[in-house]
Amino acid sequence: MMFGSMSIIGIPLIGGFWSKEVIISKTWYAYFHGGEALLGPAILLLATAGMTGFYMSRMWFMT
Repeated sequence: MMFGSMSIIGIPLIGGFWSKEVIISKTWYAYFHGGEALLGPAILLLATAGMTGFYMSRMWFMT
């Protein structure tokens, strides 16, 4: 359960980090290079990543 949670949270050097980092960075890159319509999705990605980290940590510490 620990490694699954760490992967979903996006802890560096675990598989989930690389996919999450690429998705977030490519969205921000596209926004900053002419994709004004991508501001909303970019902000939602950051908010979702933060909430995922919070709730997975909460689940881990409460069990």
